[in-house]
Amino acid sequence: MSAFQQHLRSEYPNTPIEEALRQQLPATEADATASGLRTAGVDVSKPAGQMTPAEIEQITKECSGASGSNSGEVFDRGEESPEWVESLWSPASEAGSDSDSGSSVTSDNS
Repeated sequence: MSAFQQHLRSEYPNTPIEEALRQQLPATEADATASGLRTAGVDVSKPAGQMTPAEIEQITKECSGASGSNSGEVFDRGEESPEWVESLWSPASEAGSDSDSGSSVTSDNS
């Protein structure tokens, strides 16, 4: 279950999904999502906490469609990746070095 799906169930358990969408999305996206859900046969007056896993998945699909967002391609370090991706990663030895290289300030709390 995605973070968005978990959020809907935990933050809006008793809120009709249409209202929850209006609180989470811009108005045009919320309206488009609710319309798509109605077309798909989902009862948008049903509270988020009572939605089935299939209905929650349909909400996610409709939100993506309404926003026009597309998932990007994922590349993992150490796996076959295009050269341009490799060039964006810093060497592993440098990871976290920003927090380690700060000035050492001591304080006397006595």
